[in-house]
Amino acid sequence: MRISVLGLIIAVFAIGPIVAQEKIQTGNGGNAVGTKSSSHNREMNSSDSSQEINARSSNGGGGGGSYQSSQSSVSGSEGNSSLPGSGGGGGFQATGEEIPNMGRAPDRPNGIGRLDLRVFDEDGHPISKAYVKLESNRTDGFFCEAWGYSDARGVAVLPPLHMGRLKIIVKARGCKAQTLEIPASALAQPVRVTLRCGK
Repeated sequence: MRISVLGLIIAVFAIGPIVAQEKIQTGNGGNAVGTKSSSHNREMNSSDSSQEINARSSNGGGGGGSYQSSQSSVSGSEGNSSLPGSGGGGGFQATGEEIPNMGRAPDRPNGIGRLDLRVFDEDGHPISKAYVKLESNRTDGFFCEAWGYSDARGVAVLPPLHMGRLKIIVKARGCKAQTLEIPASALAQPVRVTLRCGK
């Protein structure tokens, strides 16, 4: 009886890996296939939730977040109509369109904020590749600056920095450069700049 039990144990160990390998190759209920699928689902769910978190924070929901390219911020926010609209005009003004707000006003003097700038011509067309520079003279004597370029939608979201007295410089090829001074509280909404171009 001992020989047959030992033979049975050897047979189970010898045949077990072959059966398990067949399940993995055919995908018929082996743990490896389920693990791969659940791992893939877990990755998809975590990226979906991060897009959801990014969309929530970019729509004005509490707190900031890390800098994101405008391309990734748009993907999770189609059909957003909760942002305020705006009219035309020169200078700066808060705007909304259908692009999510990535701006953030500082919560205290010299606090961290982020500029979301929208650059348009006088006809209301977005200006791409406009150079945008934000200069911040803080009350504690420090100077901070950030710069970047607008994308095809005319949107330039600059990296966060400490905000004091703010000056925005906007330049685009074929357009008259503009320099604006704005209060730090204006960063809570996108800042719209209209440039005079080619006339």
